[in-house]
Amino acid sequence: MINRDTLDEIQEMNMTYLLLAKQLLSDDRAAAIFRLGISEDVADYIQSLPSRKLVQIARSSQLICALRFSEVRELEVTLATRRDHIETPSHQAILLASKLANTVEQ
Repeated sequence: MINRDTLDEIQEMNMTYLLLAKQLLSDDRAAAIFRLGISEDVADYIQSLPSRKLVQIARSSQLICALRFSEVRELEVTLATRRDHIETPSHQAILLASKLANTVEQ
């Protein structure tokens, strides 16, 4: 059984994620869909939710966001040295785009 402190942290993380997702979608929908790794339908749904419904979803005992990095190399790129820092966002975008393309093909 999950302890109360951990559950509170999960719910806080969920709420933070949903609020961030909604803000990103408002700022730049196409970029947000890519960054969040969500479909157009999910984006529409998140944007349509009133605060009360966001809170209901956030109260889940499950994390609603997932770690996008499934391979060590993706994490290594994120932790690149300062010299490589300039290229890091490009590399991350390429890795995520190729991952998305592979998912669509399957």
